[in-house]
Amino acid sequence: MEITNSPRTVIMKFLNYKDKEAVLKAAKVKEQILYKNQPVRFYQDLAAGVHRRRKEFDGVRLKKLKQVKAGNKENKLTQVHPMDVQMAVFYCSDNFLQQIMVTKLSQCQYAVPLLLPNPLTGDIEFPLWTIRQISKYWKTTDASGKVTSKTLPMYKAQTPMVAFFRIGSIFSSKSQLMNRLINEKHDTFFHRDCPGSSRERLLMDGVVEIAWYLPSGKSTDHFSDCVAFCNLHGDSSINETQIKILTEMSSVNVALLPRLDENDNNMVIVQELFESSKPLIVALTDEEDDSEDVCEIGEGKYRVSLKGRNQSDVSVALREVIKNCLSEQPVTFSVEKIAEHPEKTEEHTEKTEEDTEKTEEHTEKTEQHTEETEEHTEETEEHTEKTEEHTEKTEEDTEKTEEHTEKTEQHTEETEEHTEETEEHTEETEEHTEKTKEHTEKTDKNTEKTEEQTEKTEEHTDETKEHTEKTEEHTEKTEHTEETKEHTEKTEEHIEKTEEHTEKTEEHTEKTEEHTEKTEEHTEKTKEHRELKVDENIEACQNAKEAAQGMMRFLEREDPSTVKEKYLPCQGKLWHDWSQKNKDLRRLKSENIESEKSEKEKELREIRKKQLDHGFSDFMGLFLGGLRSLSDSEKMYFLKWTTILLDDFTLDILSNILQEYDQKWSEMLALQRTHKKENETLQKMKTEQQNLEKISNKLNAATFGLEHILREMGQIYEASVSERREDRVKDGDLTYLPELAAELMISGHPMELMDGDAAHVPLVWVSAVLDKVIRKLGDQRVFVLSVLGIQSSGKSTMLNAMFGLQFAVSAGRCTRGAFMQLVKVSDEMKGELKFDYILVVDTEGLRALELAGKDTLHHDNELATFVVGLGNMTLINIFGENPSEMQDILQIVVQAFMRMKQVRLNPSCVFVHQNVTDVAAGEKNMEGRRRLQDRLDEMTKLAAKDEVYDAECFSDIIAFDVQKDVKYFSQLWEGSPPMAPPNPRYSENVQELKRDIVSRASETNCMKLSQFQQRVKDLWEALLNENFVFSFRNTLEISVYRKLEEEYEKWTWSLRSTMLSTEDKMLNRISSGKLEAVEKQELVREISETLQKVQTSFKVYFEEDSEKETLIQWKSRFEKQIQQVHDDLVDEAKRKLDENIKQKSIRKDLDEQLKNHENTLFEKSKELALKFKDQSENKKQNLGDLKAEFDSVWGQWVSELTNGVPKIKDINISNDVINILGGMFSEYGVVLDQKKRAEYRKIHIVADYSSYVSMKRFRWGALPLWKQSFNPEDQISIRELISKVIQQTTEKVNSFPVSVQGYSSGYIQQIVRDVKQRVQEFKPRDDCFEFKKEFFVDLSLYVCEQAEKHFVELYMKYREANDPLLHFKKKKAEYLKVFMNYYQGATYAAVLGDQICVKLKETILQSVYNMTAKFICEQMRGKPPFNGNRGDLEKHILKSLAEQEGDKEEKFNNFLTYMYLPRAYFEKIIRDRVRQYMAAENPQAVSVIIEHIDHKQRIIISAAEKAKDEVKSAKGDVNKWLEIFSNSLVDELGDTKVNLSDKVTKDVTDYDVLVDVIKKELLIVVKELKRSFCQLSDLRKEMFREKPEEILIKHFCRCCWKQCPFCGAVCTNSQENHTEKHQAVFHRSGACKT
Repeated sequence: MEITNSPRTVIMKFLNYKDKEAVLKAAKVKEQILYKNQPVRFYQDLAAGVHRRRKEFDGVRLKKLKQVKAGNKENKLTQVHPMDVQMAVFYCSDNFLQQIMVTKLSQCQYAVPLLLPNPLTGDIEFPLWTIRQISKYWKTTDASGKVTSKTLPMYKAQTPMVAFFRIGSIFSSKSQLMNRLINEKHDTFFHRDCPGSSRERLLMDGVVEIAWYLPSGKSTDHFSDCVAFCNLHGDSSINETQIKILTEMSSVNVALLPRLDENDNNMVIVQELFESSKPLIVALTDEEDDSEDVCEIGEGKYRVSLKGRNQSDVSVALREVIKNCLSEQPVTFSVEKIAEHPEKTEEHTEKTEEDTEKTEEHTEKTEQHTEETEEHTEETEEHTEKTEEHTEKTEEDTEKTEEHTEKTEQHTEETEEHTEETEEHTEETEEHTEKTKEHTEKTDKNTEKTEEQTEKTEEHTDETKEHTEKTEEHTEKTEHTEETKEHTEKTEEHIEKTEEHTEKTEEHTEKTEEHTEKTEEHTEKTKEHRELKVDENIEACQNAKEAAQGMMRFLEREDPSTVKEKYLPCQGKLWHDWSQKNKDLRRLKSENIESEKSEKEKELREIRKKQLDHGFSDFMGLFLGGLRSLSDSEKMYFLKWTTILLDDFTLDILSNILQEYDQKWSEMLALQRTHKKENETLQKMKTEQQNLEKISNKLNAATFGLEHILREMGQIYEASVSERREDRVKDGDLTYLPELAAELMISGHPMELMDGDAAHVPLVWVSAVLDKVIRKLGDQRVFVLSVLGIQSSGKSTMLNAMFGLQFAVSAGRCTRGAFMQLVKVSDEMKGELKFDYILVVDTEGLRALELAGKDTLHHDNELATFVVGLGNMTLINIFGENPSEMQDILQIVVQAFMRMKQVRLNPSCVFVHQNVTDVAAGEKNMEGRRRLQDRLDEMTKLAAKDEVYDAECFSDIIAFDVQKDVKYFSQLWEGSPPMAPPNPRYSENVQELKRDIVSRASETNCMKLSQFQQRVKDLWEALLNENFVFSFRNTLEISVYRKLEEEYEKWTWSLRSTMLSTEDKMLNRISSGKLEAVEKQELVREISETLQKVQTSFKVYFEEDSEKETLIQWKSRFEKQIQQVHDDLVDEAKRKLDENIKQKSIRKDLDEQLKNHENTLFEKSKELALKFKDQSENKKQNLGDLKAEFDSVWGQWVSELTNGVPKIKDINISNDVINILGGMFSEYGVVLDQKKRAEYRKIHIVADYSSYVSMKRFRWGALPLWKQSFNPEDQISIRELISKVIQQTTEKVNSFPVSVQGYSSGYIQQIVRDVKQRVQEFKPRDDCFEFKKEFFVDLSLYVCEQAEKHFVELYMKYREANDPLLHFKKKKAEYLKVFMNYYQGATYAAVLGDQICVKLKETILQSVYNMTAKFICEQMRGKPPFNGNRGDLEKHILKSLAEQEGDKEEKFNNFLTYMYLPRAYFEKIIRDRVRQYMAAENPQAVSVIIEHIDHKQRIIISAAEKAKDEVKSAKGDVNKWLEIFSNSLVDELGDTKVNLSDKVTKDVTDYDVLVDVIKKELLIVVKELKRSFCQLSDLRKEMFREKPEEILIKHFCRCCWKQCPFCGAVCTNSQENHTEKHQAVFHRSGACKT
């Protein structure tokens, strides 16, 4: 392409501004003016004066645009171009609002301003600051097809740029063509066919807009990488600066013009573009081309015709050409590089200033010569006056004077020419000066001096002319004289001098012209580079930037993943450890809770001290210094710059880590698929999972933003407050920190409410900040609006759109924790509303994938409860139409609210379903909403039942109307990101919701800031204490868990019941001598059948229950617990049986002696009976006399037999206690006095222990000052000490073998010694008090009295088993019967049968007691309060405490016992209920006892018959019969052997008679037993081998009894020595502990 005949340029200067406007207006109306068939184009100049006039004119014009057109009958407003409105608002906004506008435009996929001509000054402005916050995400595809994700701020993204501009006037829309190239479905650039567009626009000409194409990594992408598209609005031929910048930085240039016309003046621009090395595409709008393709007209130069072609085809063709050009010449640019152009302008400005200085020097010299000329002119005038007197003589002089005058006039003309040139130079300099700041003042001065010189020169010229005229007149009248000649000579001399000065003036004028030419050249260059003003180059922004960059210098060459640890050390591991320990402090689980509590508190203090030792790093010091020293506007810039620079600092490493995570995750998924196919071990998968966790931790470490700096401020402040000695803080007084944070919060900056990384609320910091806010604003009323939802469901986006906030928005890793932000209510709205601010609380997404495996469930439930509890209204954000996840969380929230009764809450909620495409979703989902309401109501009732709370429906807890409080939002994007524009309907939905919120808020009784502050504190404290419900997914899960516990209780009772039966059987064998050792495996075999049944039932329950999907999570845990209970029962049974065998062994000799003594007594009774029988033949004896005779000799026999046997004495434990305590203190009086007062019996429930302690004086070195105070914490610690001593003493007492070895006073001594040791080991707070001796005495008396009751009971058993006198006393009736039988002539068989039945009576009776104990337990377990688990029993206890009647003091003591000694009170309740059960009428129990006796009767008779048949068949003797008979009854009745002499047994030969006697006597025994059991109250407690209450106590109380150190609530874990954390179903009020 050749272009010749360059256009000619003619400069026209109008003396009248209006004339120029008239010509331009006429040219515009004419549209096209031809001269010799060549077009003539008119361009207006850009002089400063013109701009000033335009400014005035534009003001009028803009004003007129808002007024009604004159004479318009329809009275319609003048249509304003939408882009003019946008630009007018943009120009009228400050930098921060401009930044928000541009960011929002970019988010909406609209083009944003890149270069703007200022409508007032004409300067080109570059709004770099406004683009700083634009960040985009895209996926690139390389040649190999690999897809890479990128997230970059667009001001620094290196992308190719395609520049579009038009030359001349065209009919096609350039912007519309660009839209088709970028996104066919969205108008990225506003064009003439957009709605609202008008022909005229005022503010868009010369504006350059930029937009980016962002690929998604799919095959449908138009470009494989990000491409910037720039659009220059208006004719490029009159926007030289903009086109020059664009062409310098572009990768491809696209020029639109009507046609290629050699005679067109604009062809110069095309020629320059064509000669450039960059690709050029020329689009001709008015020419048709037969070729459908883009024609290549040179290397990298293309031409395409648009007229008559399908625009879609043109777009495709252009897109392909652009792609080819970009691939061949990969030139990139970044937005921030445009800011370098002002530097070039500055260079030209400096040169211009140098030339101006030279011009000023020459001007000064010119002025000097002009002054000399004026002096000579004055002298000439004087001589001229004298010449007037000698007119006649001066003709020759006059001629010479005329010559001089001509030369002078010539000089004057030259001076005028110089003056004109200087004026032109001055005008040009003025124009240049108005655009350069420093040069302006100097040039103005120069101009003024030049004008003064010109005026003087003109005056001089006028005077010279007047002088010449007068001289001529004088010459005509005067004659020549000698004097005239003299004067003429002098005049000639002056003229010569004048000529010399004139020559010098001409030389200086020539030099001035040369410099003027140079100045003009530089001015032209400066025009080419019209001053580019960057919006960041203002003082406030630059000061803030310097302050932020000063901070960032510390981070240079630092690893971003370690900078937080180095420069923000207080919020990392230290803060996380403190948070965890603070939570653990409320969930202690060691054996020594008080010690663990003290240790935890010490660790917390040490962590705070370490934080204080770190103090503020230099980095933090500069940040705080900036906040404190900068002005308000500088402070806002400073925060923005800090955010920008920190994001820039972490950009690369975060991108690399995310790519690494994505790669590892892909490998993990591939490994999982391989694992399923090959069934390999899980070790490799576990390793990969750990690697993913490490990458995630690295990602957290590298994330560094402004919120982390503010968090560091909070931690330092909290540490300083915890020490309460701020003078020790190396950074001095830190009370200014909350004030700085409060100022930020008031200015609209989000403030962290809950640390998402540590999952903890920095309560001290938050309270201090709110205090400062209240102090600055007053205690304003706020409407608290919170939002809750699943991760990436659009919560923050919705809030930002609703209130114009700046919460962080991104997919995957969004807001962490909870942030609060104040939104001020306008003065107009305050009249309608009842509050001054809306306090918006945004939260992190629930069920976050990156938190998986980190106790996510507990964290989410805790966060949801906290956020819902804080808000007056909570927006429940749901992605789609299925609310199942949020439904589960809300159930937990409801149940938590029921449990946290001490916090008064009245929240409400609104469900927001986002991304719902159906416009009729609200009507179509009526059934779904009804099901949601029913589900929530059902779960609320279930929770209310579990928590004993009065609530019938969900809205009783959280205000909710299913008809009004369910909203459906359209999807946010129209299409697939990253190029999808926002859906306008989404914004409409947001506004509708906002109106609804404001309407409801106006009817709400809102909180004050102080009330909100207190609610944060109360709610967080309640959440820390609550640990039970948060570990569940929903209310149904809690209910299922509690049903599982009930089933678990049944399974464990089955095992316990079977083991009790096994113990009875084994004890019977031991007592009969059939079992001398018990193996553990034998016990396991005995219970194995029951265990198998339990396991089967367990399996069926978990596999067939309707809630089996929920149950499966606890299967392993409960399976282990059942096995643990089984093992414990086996171990306990073996221990008990081993002890019984040992006891049997110890009594073996005694039993042998008793057996011999019994044989002796038997023989003596027989002899005595036979003696009396012989006498009775002679003399009839009275039965009473016979009994009296027997009694008289019985005592003698017993004395003879026990002679020499040591007697077992009675014991007096009370005396032992007094003697031991008295001896320990050497003060019996104190012990006796305390015993007499009996106050020791209430030591465990006494309200005030101050009388037991002596307060120490506070010491300063060795000097005692004042007594310290006794506070509630001391009361609690003493009470815990007493509880611990009582518990340990009870365990010690149970370990003493009193029933086997008897009682020893050493037991009491050991108990007292242990008590003393525990008291001495106790460490009071700060060693502020010491115990009085009365405390030790009372505590010892109490525990010894409790031990005494146990010792007495066990000692009675010992005496009964080991005292021969007691043994024979019980046998007396038995031998009396032997005596009577022989006296009455009974056979040996009858005597033996009678003895057997006597023995059987004892064993049947014991069997009845054993059976009844188990029966009573089973019966009581079938009814409340024992038909559930321990939690149900506790509910019953609480209810009984509330309903108890009687003495007030007794009732109060019951409360105290329950609070301070819960296990003792549980045991007391169980004993009371068993006693009540046995005292009540119970025909069923009596019937069971009778049936049991009949059953034993049948077994005995069967055993007797069996023994008879076997002996007869084997022809055995009576000993054989006795052996078979006894062995048959061992398991049922134990030892049934009788100890008779061989003579008796030898004489028994008739087994039929023996069996008949047994049947007859057994019938009598059975009747006697039945008569003795008319009711349960007839049972004697001492007869039970194991009492019913002891069995129930073991079943219900053999679990964890650790108490919460803060409220005293008891751990609910069913295992005694569990490894999990302690947990409580309910936490008590803090007052209960004090």
